[in-house]
Amino acid sequence: MLGLEYELVGKYNTSFENQIDNGDGTFSTATYDGHNIFNLRASYQLKQFEIWAHALNIFDTLYSTRASFNQYSKENNYSIGNPRAFHVGIRYKF
Repeated sequence: MLGLEYELVGKYNTSFENQIDNGDGTFSTATYDGHNIFNLRASYQLKQFEIWAHALNIFDTLYSTRASFNQYSKENNYSIGNPRAFHVGIRYKF
């Protein structure tokens, strides 16, 4: 079995609309631009054994799992997502 996963998070506001005072008489809204992540998963069944492998975030994209606006620092705060990772394993079924 082979599977390709695609995760799309689109652009979204992290502050209220026009919450940021730009200091020149204009106001703006803080946003997160979103991200695209690709994962690849594979497994192979051989009698009672299953061999599996996962390649996560295969293009090593820098992304945020959560972005929020801090009203005191007037900046976005980001929870950074995981970098590229590889996992392999063997499973035995009784």
